[in-house]
Amino acid sequence: MNVNMSYNDRRVQKAVNIYSKPLLWVYDFIVYQLATPYMLHCPADLILEHYNENIRPNHLDVGVGTGCLLKGCKQLKDIKRLGIMDLNPNSLEKSKQLLNEQHPEVYQANILKPFETTAIDFDSIGMNYLLHCVPGNFEEKEVIFENLKEHLSKDGILFGCTVLGKDINNALHTKLFLKLYQWIGIFNNAEDTHTGLKKSLSRHFTYYEVNVVGNVAFFRASDCSFL
Repeated sequence: MNVNMSYNDRRVQKAVNIYSKPLLWVYDFIVYQLATPYMLHCPADLILEHYNENIRPNHLDVGVGTGCLLKGCKQLKDIKRLGIMDLNPNSLEKSKQLLNEQHPEVYQANILKPFETTAIDFDSIGMNYLLHCVPGNFEEKEVIFENLKEHLSKDGILFGCTVLGKDINNALHTKLFLKLYQWIGIFNNAEDTHTGLKKSLSRHFTYYEVNVVGNVAFFRASDCSFL
């Protein structure tokens, strides 16, 4: 590990390194068939519904994982331009293979820092199960919204979901699950609250919406009304 990396950079890299090629083969089953419904008390199909409701034909997916959500999205056939972004090269490789027919633009970037794509903005940006992996509280993480908004069209929409780690009435097994993932370094959400997410979105967007199901917060935000 680079000793010149900052503490937060090391935490980011630690979270990223967990997603090895072998893990990605079982990632979707663990996350959507086990963890989401049984540990986080949220029906997994709500995540795909959220994508179907908000994705647009000119779309960037950030923290793309395996690409399974995009592949399962009923609007996939209508996407004219697709960008996929992740810091982990394994995720980008697997997602690119899965979404090969869409000829995705591939970007490896750390969204805590400014990044470059093409000169054309995106009409929708999705970020599923990403924020809870990023170190810091929402006041520190909200630079992500600032960085992504630079690549969002004037009437574009940012949407996604994240796992909250505080101010939720958790069952004992959920508390233990969160503590374990935080200790391992997969989750960095011990201070993530519903209120904190709303405040962060409000500082960067005119319109925003946050709905919580179990431990999962679904959000969307835009400077153009979607209500």
